[in-house]
Amino acid sequence: MIQSNIDEQGIALITWNLPGRANVLNAGSMAAFAVEVEQALADAAVVGIVVASAKDHFILGGDLKEIAALPDVATTVKMGREFHRIFRRLETGGKPVAMAITGLALGGGLELCLAGHYRVALNSGKVQMGFPEVNLGLLPGAGGTQRFPRLVGLQAALLPLLTARLMRPAEALKLGLVNELAETPEAVLDAARAWILGGGAAVQPWDVRGFTTPGMDMTSAGTTFLYAGTAGMVRQKTGGNYPAANAILDCLYEGLQMAFDQALEVEIRHFAYVAQSKVARHMIRSLFFNMNVAKGGGARPTGFPGSRVEKLGVLGAGMMGAGIAYVSAKA
Repeated sequence: MIQSNIDEQGIALITWNLPGRANVLNAGSMAAFAVEVEQALADAAVVGIVVASAKDHFILGGDLKEIAALPDVATTVKMGREFHRIFRRLETGGKPVAMAITGLALGGGLELCLAGHYRVALNSGKVQMGFPEVNLGLLPGAGGTQRFPRLVGLQAALLPLLTARLMRPAEALKLGLVNELAETPEAVLDAARAWILGGGAAVQPWDVRGFTTPGMDMTSAGTTFLYAGTAGMVRQKTGGNYPAANAILDCLYEGLQMAFDQALEVEIRHFAYVAQSKVARHMIRSLFFNMNVAKGGGARPTGFPGSRVEKLGVLGAGMMGAGIAYVSAKA
């Protein structure tokens, strides 16, 4: 369920609280969100929008069940274009939008945050932000490969996009991913409202005439070396077996040389082809669906209750034995 309330100062608070445990982006939730956005933009009494979550996280990303069920590239492109349309409507609607981040903002959840004009995060260890898509054979498909580097700079964006590294609030603030930290959830909302009432600008940097991506000069040797070096690192680490990482680099290289709306089209086409690849489908099945079944004890034979292993002995010191010992010690 996504609801909105307008306070006495004219600020519309749009709150994500989907049924079930998690807030995720899918066709249904995005359609509901779009309705609330349109109502807020059309209401002359609304001076700005705050987007928040009623759960202990913000949004955990895209709905992998829905992504895995997409039948072909054309359907995937159609879905992605609709997500892009909604986010663009939010950021170009003429009213300031602040994001109140009080929990995990991952994948599409962070991409939604980037479509706001201002981001306030809770200064807490439970708050992390990042793009985990590459670990599931995917790439950010809701504008992340284009908004993130335009906001923080090309070089700063590379590792979070390519390695799925999560960022804590202090790092996100230093990077420029968030604009402000607050110490309590209530203070996060207060800061978001204060920014709007203080005359927050309802325009994104990339929609200002003459904007250029920080650190992005395609005529410079430094940019050429940065791309070449990063491509080499990706090849060394993946052996060419993970197309998502290469697709992210392609999105950056191609998209950052284009106008923003054209760049979004580049991103969604790369996302669609990667999402429909066997690699992505197998990784999603193995590393998400099957992993969740295993963690929930779904493969445990009946009559064998769960137990905690206190000591473990490994016979053999070869590659497999060493690997088992290592992951067991890290568990």
